[in-house]
Order: sequence, then structure tokens, then C-alpha cells
Amino acid sequence: MAPALIPERIETERLALRRNAPADLDAFVAIWRDPAVWRALMGGGEPDLEFAAERHARQVEHWQREGFGLYLVEIAGEVAGWCGPWHPDFIPSLSSEIEIGWTLRHRFWGFGFATEAAAIAAGIAFERLAPRRTISLIAKSNRRSREVAKRLSMSIAGEAEIPDSGITLDVWELLGPPRFMPCEIYV
Repeated sequence: MAPALIPERIETERLALRRNAPADLDAFVAIWRDPAVWRALMGGGEPDLEFAAERHARQVEHWQREGFGLYLVEIAGEVAGWCGPWHPDFIPSLSSEIEIGWTLRHRFWGFGFATEAAAIAAGIAFERLAPRRTISLIAKSNRRSREVAKRLSMSIAGEAEIPDSGITLDVWELLGPPRFMPCEIYV
């Protein structure tokens, strides 16, 4: 198991980011079970709970192997989503990049939580992992995530297709830490 390269827990006045662990399977699957999340990330259809469980296992393993990964986002003590840096292994050509991913359950949308969490995750990634850039992979139809990327000062750098899916995502990039931090951070 790799030592943690980023803090395993970060708090602000409004939310906490904490390391995703094996015991968090039910909370992680509950995020995917939200039909609005499934539509935003997968384009439609019914949530696939087996897929969600497999993604959880991959995220836990990523933390163990790499020393960083997606955090679970807690708001008022409830798991509201995930956010953090990881290697997007579902697109082999980008698997060495560091992606800042974020997703919140629908009832937490519209309050700035995703922007706050993503700004923290991007700042930590640049500070502790020192990449040349970070990326975010966003569906063209995912207006809300595109707006978060813009608030982080990200720009579109290209496209990438998820193999064997027919799904093309925009590759957004950030070439340095976010220019603003919307909150005070407590590590």
C-alpha cells in the first residue's frame, strides 16, 4: 500500500473531503443510484448498481496503489458525492494524467459545493502531486460540470472517446492551481 500523498481528510466550513474506503460501498453506490447523476455521467438509462460497485472497488484500489484518489464529499455529516484527483484509467490514452473528477447527488446541486470541492482537489493536486496540468473529462451535455470547470478557469483542450462505448468527452485542462479558493481549508 502506497503512503498517502495527499491529506486523507480536508474540511471547510461547509463540507469535508475524506478518503474513500472499502466500508463506503453503500454510500458510493447511493451516489450512482441518483438518476440525475446517472444521466449526467452516463447519458441516460437506468443506474447500474453492479457498475457502481465496480467503480467503488477501483477507486479504493487507486488510493491504495497511488496514495491519492477520489474523496467522498460530506455535507452536514451526509455523503453527498465524490471529488478528487485520480488517473482516469477508463480512457487508456489519458490514464497517466491526473483528472479532477466531481459528482454530487442531485439534491446538493446549485449551492456551490462542487466548485468548492473541485477547487480544493485541484489545489491539493498541484501542491502535492505536481502535475504539468490536471484535466477533467466532461460530457458535452453536462452543462453543470462545464460551468464548474469554467469557474476553475479550465479550458477545453480536446476530446477523448471512452473505448467501446461511442461516448466522446471533452477534455478540460487546468495548467496551474485554481486562481481562487472559495473557502478556508482545514487539514
